[in-house]
Amino acid sequence: MQKQLAAVLMLILSQIGCAHITATSRTKDIQMSQNPLPAGEIDRETASKVAKDDATKTFGSLQDYSVITCEQGAFWRVFFEPMEVRNPERLIEYVLGKRGGIIMARRDLSLNIQANEKRSSAASVSETDAIKIASRDATLAYGSLQTLEVTVCELKRTWRVVYAPNEKLNGGGPEYFVEKETGRILDKRYYQ
Repeated sequence: MQKQLAAVLMLILSQIGCAHITATSRTKDIQMSQNPLPAGEIDRETASKVAKDDATKTFGSLQDYSVITCEQGAFWRVFFEPMEVRNPERLIEYVLGKRGGIIMARRDLSLNIQANEKRSSAASVSETDAIKIASRDATLAYGSLQTLEVTVCELKRTWRVVYAPNEKLNGGGPEYFVEKETGRILDKRYYQ
C-alpha cells in the first residue's frame, strides 16, 4: 500500500514539476530531491535530448537515425527515423509533456514503406492530402471531428497526422502515419 501511495505521489509531484521522488524498498521512506528537468515548459532542443537519452538506453545506438521534433499543444513528439530506406522501416516515436519533460509514450514501429528506386525528391502526397486521407478514416471511426485538433508532423517518408481533443478535454483521438509516396495509411491507432 505504501509503495502504491509513493508511486501516486511521485506521479502527481512530477506532473507539476515540484520534485523527483525516490521510494526505497527497504525503509519505504520517501526522499525528495530537486527535479533534474526544468520546472517550466521544456523547449524543442530539451525534448529532443530527453528522448534521445532514453532511446539510446532503450534501443542502443541511434547514429543511423535522424531526429525530427514536432510540437503538439502541450506535448512534443520526437521521432527517430532511419536515414536510409529499409523495409520494414523501424521508426521510434516519443511523446513528452512540455511541462517537466515527462515521457508520456514511447513506440517502436515497423512501417512497410514502398521501396521505389525511382522516387522523386518531391512527395506526391502533400500535407493537405495526408490530412484528407486521415480525415476520411477518422470520420468513419469517430463520426464528427469537430472537438479534435489536428497536428501534422512531416517526416522524410511519411506524414504523422494526429487528432487530439482540446487540452481542456480528456481522451484521445485517431493517429496516423500516411506514406508520402503512395498515400497509404501505414499505421493507425484509435484512442478514446
